[in-house]
Amino acid sequence: MYRSLGIEADWRVIHGDKDFFAITKSFHNALQGAEFRITSLIAEEYLEANRAAADKLEDEYDLFIVHDPQPVAIRPFRSGKGKWIWRCHIDTSEPNGEVWQFIKPCVESYDAVVFTLEAFRPADLLKESVAFIPPAIDPFST
Repeated sequence: MYRSLGIEADWRVIHGDKDFFAITKSFHNALQGAEFRITSLIAEEYLEANRAAADKLEDEYDLFIVHDPQPVAIRPFRSGKGKWIWRCHIDTSEPNGEVWQFIKPCVESYDAVVFTLEAFRPADLLKESVAFIPPAIDPFST
């Protein structure tokens, strides 16, 4: 769709093993309030998969849009002149405190953050560049 609008765009997918995706599913649920404990092994595996994904981003782009918790930690592993936006599609209004505190520094490293609804924003996210954009299929819709 972007390309049909004349925007040069690429899509990247984060890779990981079954343990990584089990961890990120638990993060997803915990960010919506479920109980979950982060061990040092869990933190290490999560960050290593994100570092590996960051290392695969060889090209410089003007803008990076990263979706949801699985790849949120890519940003701290990258430098360069492009702008970074984290797009969160889930309700993080009452997140599990341990998981939120773990990923919050990653979220704060982005230039801007987008939530689906204003009510989904965690209360302690004081970042100025926050937008609320409901999902839409038609790029010309409001």
